[in-house]
Amino acid sequence: MIDKEELGITIENYDECINGTKTFIFQSKGGTIGSGDDCAFRVQDKLEQVKNTHAIISYEEGSFTIAPFEDADIYYNRSFSKIPNGYEIIITIGDIFRIGNLEFKFVDANSIEENIKENKKYLENIEKRNHFDEIEIKPRGKTSINFDKNEELKEILKNNDYKFIEQEKTDKSFLKEITQKNPNSLEYENILKSLIKNFKDIKTKQQNSKLEKDYPSINIKDFESIIDNIPLLKSTRLINILALSMIAKELYTPIFEEMEENMFIKYLEAAIQNNIKEDKILFENLTIKALEKYIKDFE
Repeated sequence: MIDKEELGITIENYDECINGTKTFIFQSKGGTIGSGDDCAFRVQDKLEQVKNTHAIISYEEGSFTIAPFEDADIYYNRSFSKIPNGYEIIITIGDIFRIGNLEFKFVDANSIEENIKENKKYLENIEKRNHFDEIEIKPRGKTSINFDKNEELKEILKNNDYKFIEQEKTDKSFLKEITQKNPNSLEYENILKSLIKNFKDIKTKQQNSKLEKDYPSINIKDFESIIDNIPLLKSTRLINILALSMIAKELYTPIFEEMEENMFIKYLEAAIQNNIKEDKILFENLTIKALEKYIKDFE
């Protein structure tokens, strides 16, 4: 429940955002969140997973609500299940939700307004410098000559001898610490891009099928028997995308990036390597763990 007819929203992991502002304030007229130009709060993540119109913020009877636009994916308060299409959730200050790789948080609009005022005040209080003599100018190199001595300067210019310039060596050791991301390395971001690419490729090759009405009905025992004995998917590629997508979605957490060795990537790589060698136990265990988290909300 929101007491004021304003709702603040902030992006918690703004480093994952490629455009848009970090904060926004919705008024009682509500609005939309998405990557399209007509959205009130326009944002996009690095993998471009935010749809043109992704979420709808509404206000009625003293409460703000959030709902997905059509079939857009919104995961609310760290739930592993997305908000169903056509379903609205009443917003409480402090609630969080995820769209693509962006994590948003609902905050008091006053906190955003105060922050804007403080920043504006800070900028207004910066002393304007009107004279160059107030600024300390440091040369890019050092010289071993006194230019006040005109005769010495004339001699140097005459002989084209500029050895007096002693350029300071720049310490470039920090460049070694900057590691460029290898698009071919097995990293989480590359895994997501590959899965999305493969899924889109499968979708373009999707075949039409007709719904037959002459089949006999099945009961729950038939259903369980089918699960045990009949492969429901013909495509190995689709099965692998399903399993890997679930593992990546349910078992990954950004905390792995802070570790000296990314254990998520280490286990996933080992599971895939074992699978190639016909030892599928580790990969099945990862899939079971991911499925366990996925169906937790069903129980």
